[in-house]
Amino acid sequence: SGDSGKSGGLAICLGIVLAYYFCLISSQNLGMLGTLNPYLSVWIHNIVALLPAIYLTYKMQNETGILQKLIRH
Repeated sequence: SGDSGKSGGLAICLGIVLAYYFCLISSQNLGMLGTLNPYLSVWIHNIVALLPAIYLTYKMQNETGILQKLIRH
């Protein structure tokens, strides 16, 4: 169970990195072609990645209560 958990975590991580890289390259290409505003093309992939990061961080804090445990000790 421990090895499969590590393998699953690694697979998810690689999937996220590949999706981020694909979004990065795609948005940069659209910016160079003039299809997308160049300033937006540089930041759009970070904005897209920030939204799930905020959600997952919020969800993790509320489910595990890490912040509450740190405050009590």
